[in-house]
Amino acid sequence: MAYILSLSKMYKVGAEMRPWRMAHANTLMRMFANTRTIPTSSGVYQLSTLRSISYTRAYTTTPFDTTSGSFINTADKTDYNTEEALSVQVEQYWRNVNKYLDNDDGSYLAESRAKGTMNPENIKDLINKAVKIKRSLTSDILPNIVTTNLMESYRRHGDDVKQRFFEVLYQDFDVDERELEAAMGNLQKELRSGQEHIAHAKAMMRLRLASEPVYNSLFTQIARHAGGIKCVIDMRADLLRIKRKTEDQNAKAAFKCLDDCLMRMLMEWFNIGFLDLRQITWNSPAAWLEQVYKNEQVHKVSDWQDLKRRVGEDRMVFGFFHRSLPDTPLVIVHVALTSALSSSVQALLGPEAKLDTAKVHAANFYSINSTQKGLSGADLGNFLIKRVSVVLKHRFPNLEIASTLSPVPGFRSWLETQFKLSATSTSADNLLKPDEAERISSAKPGHTTPTAALKAALSDDQWSGDLAPVTKPILLRLCARYLVLERNRKFALDPVANFHIRNGASVYRLNWLGDTSDRGMQRSYGIMVNYRYEEEKVEVNNARYLMDAHISVSEEIQKLLD
Repeated sequence: MAYILSLSKMYKVGAEMRPWRMAHANTLMRMFANTRTIPTSSGVYQLSTLRSISYTRAYTTTPFDTTSGSFINTADKTDYNTEEALSVQVEQYWRNVNKYLDNDDGSYLAESRAKGTMNPENIKDLINKAVKIKRSLTSDILPNIVTTNLMESYRRHGDDVKQRFFEVLYQDFDVDERELEAAMGNLQKELRSGQEHIAHAKAMMRLRLASEPVYNSLFTQIARHAGGIKCVIDMRADLLRIKRKTEDQNAKAAFKCLDDCLMRMLMEWFNIGFLDLRQITWNSPAAWLEQVYKNEQVHKVSDWQDLKRRVGEDRMVFGFFHRSLPDTPLVIVHVALTSALSSSVQALLGPEAKLDTAKVHAANFYSINSTQKGLSGADLGNFLIKRVSVVLKHRFPNLEIASTLSPVPGFRSWLETQFKLSATSTSADNLLKPDEAERISSAKPGHTTPTAALKAALSDDQWSGDLAPVTKPILLRLCARYLVLERNRKFALDPVANFHIRNGASVYRLNWLGDTSDRGMQRSYGIMVNYRYEEEKVEVNNARYLMDAHISVSEEIQKLLD
């Protein structure tokens, strides 16, 4: 009877509130009915446990104090078994909820929204509540409400407020230095005392916990919500963008600390063991196909018919999926199955051919794209190519070679920089070999240096036509030099080359006019490169590159470098 009357009383309390709060009144009714979802004005909350929140304990020997958010000491002799006492507790619970839900829209920051901004005090206060309220409440509802409001408010604002949000996180919610100092002192005390291992282990655990930034708790709390992991990914994407834009070096350093922390957390959540490999076909969910269409950055999808060709029988698309983003492939790779290694991306993007599985000897990975900027640096593309290679080798027994057909995005800009340096340098011109210099000077006479003659030749519309017998060997050699010998610190200067080489691939072949699109001609004079993945050599190539900066190349590439 007390149970039923308390529900009735609770419903009466809820009915006296503004209309939007009726949803929260229904919340408690559903909780007593043992439901695990809480519909509110902000969406649906998931309860981690009902035991920690159930008011059924209000009429047991360990009653719940809604004011303090904890169970009352059993030494208190007050009779909590009465209907009146239970009803009072329900009313008090709603007073606590109301402290966090101030206005008609149910938002903790409704007043700030009305002003169109969120000032630093609001930000700090909201983060503080989201991080610290969990420590004093056995219930999940209030922390969930506060954290959900923080997520909603964060998404609503622009980069200026988001930058301030990250600044507050670093300034006020980094490592608690006093707690860290106390933990270090405690560890030193235990080391001096020579206590048993258990005391030393506890001191080490305290030190590890104290060395974690407080904002870790916030990101973890956000990730527990529906859509929370996606929110954390988007936060890192915002942080990376803001870090690139800011000119304040102190702010950059602070943002880098935040970024490192976020990256470590995301790497744990998106460990390769938690990802599912799926092929995306024309019969896949529309949401998957839309992601392929929208996120293709290397070779744009022209229309839906083009997309249908790319997910056919001899042209395939694969993606890594995570259960937190079931409708969004995290990284997507396009592969074309051919009888021989392809040298032209236009041929791969052409009409679909009838697949003869017995004649499939080469898998050409011609595009790879990440759909989540917040997962930048996670290296998921590396694992995706390797996993797909294994799948295809099982599916097509005659498959002999797995290779990319990749652009060389920085080659043309690098060569134009060499032209400028040559024009201003007083030293000998060493960009071209003697025989190359002689041939280009003959083909384009009237220039002061062979390099100037090459620059003029490449400005001529015939550089890939009548002049090709002269320009082709020069450009291929210079492209090989750019890919293998030009370095950023000790690693490959070209970003695409660095990606594949550090993943264990070798520079296998250069392809003249492999991409004749406007973009391909503008970035690399149409030259494309095959990076070959050989299963038995991948680990060795990777180790030699990371340790010794050694780049594995084929005999064909080595001849261009000699």
